[in-house]
Amino acid sequence: MRKNYAKFLFLPLIMIFLISGCWNYREIEGLAIVAGIAVDRGIHHKYLATMEIIGFKPGQESEIESKLVSGEGDSILEAIRNSYNISGQMGYFNHTRALIISQDVAKMGILPITDLLFRSPLIRVSLAILISKEKTAGEVLAARSLNQPIKSFQICEAFAVQQKALSKTAEIKVFEAVNAMGGEGTDLFLPTVGVISNQGQPTMELSGMAVFQQDKLVGLLDGEESKYVLFIRNKVQEGILLENMDREANATLISFKILKNQTWIKPVLAKGKPGVKIAVKTTVDIWELDSPLNYDSEQDRKMLKSQAEKELQANILRIVRKVQQNYGTDIFGFGSQFRSQMPELWKEIKPEWRDYFTQLKVAVKAEVEIQKSGMAIKSLKVED
Repeated sequence: MRKNYAKFLFLPLIMIFLISGCWNYREIEGLAIVAGIAVDRGIHHKYLATMEIIGFKPGQESEIESKLVSGEGDSILEAIRNSYNISGQMGYFNHTRALIISQDVAKMGILPITDLLFRSPLIRVSLAILISKEKTAGEVLAARSLNQPIKSFQICEAFAVQQKALSKTAEIKVFEAVNAMGGEGTDLFLPTVGVISNQGQPTMELSGMAVFQQDKLVGLLDGEESKYVLFIRNKVQEGILLENMDREANATLISFKILKNQTWIKPVLAKGKPGVKIAVKTTVDIWELDSPLNYDSEQDRKMLKSQAEKELQANILRIVRKVQQNYGTDIFGFGSQFRSQMPELWKEIKPEWRDYFTQLKVAVKAEVEIQKSGMAIKSLKVED
């Protein structure tokens, strides 16, 4: 009994020595804190890795700035490690928020990059992954940030704005991209980021999507097209719908603010061929109105509702057909709906799903509920 009692006394002493330190502890002063990584084709080697490093302005320890450092290598890891020769510091990746990949690299395949991130214990797989709309990914990190000294952090903050105000792209994290590439019935899309001129200064713009087949880039969609992909994927929370109405040749533009949206996808089998029915229910406000129409009138309200529904249906069908004909890759997740809702049929069509997808008959039914008209119902006008 005394021996067992002694063991229980000795055990806490052993634990104190085991948990008193960190096995991979490193002094922070000797590390380069990496906020973002851009991957391009190298000049002398296969890859060029550009890293955004967080630091302090000289003589102003309270003011943060970022610097770029690059390295080349025949693998991503070698390119990153070779940049240490320039910075004189090892990279610290716990705060890395964004990974930007050039189109040239993405066309070769992003699997080697995601494989490195999953194997490395130093880099989190929750960082956002994007495709550059510019010639290189590095020039996106070199652009000016308007309200955030760290450009990679600015990109991630812009995703929240997109979700609440625009719905023209969506944040995809590395682990989500890996799941899409390894899953059944859904192909990968990634957000795109580019550089635009603002007040004569180059700055970043987050909009649009990159379309993939397996791990290889096959095409790009602009922001407006991407919005209707998100409608199909049931990822629209808020945003703007523009309605162009031509009433007796008098052009009218109406801006609807999306309040909420719900999308349902139902796989069907008609005359022995698979098809898909898409139902969209969207609630909107009228926020901008350039029209003499009186929305107190039931007839005008019905006409506007009908026109908005037709326009939404047409735009969704248009993007489906474009992706079917130009890219042949199922970024909408139609295949996954067959797999979950019609598993026996999915087993039959899965081996030739890409062929089925390009010929898939898609029907769209949109319901638009115009909830209110902001602060006014009638159009404002100037009296003679």
